[in-house]
Amino acid sequence: MSDSPRISYYCAVCGIRKCGMEKGIENYAYCMDYPCEKLSELFAVYPKAKETLDRIRQK
Repeated sequence: MSDSPRISYYCAVCGIRKCGMEKGIENYAYCMDYPCEKLSELFAVYPKAKETLDRIRQK
């Protein structure tokens, strides 16, 4: 996750991003709470995101 001030509008208000930044994780796949309720809601809309994060976790 970028801590750059140049981010899209949605990134500025995204609860998932905020959580990741607070935990200091580089990628949601590395979160100790993966998959959490917030991500599960995202996966319901974007199942490909779960596939991608699962693949990253396997490495």
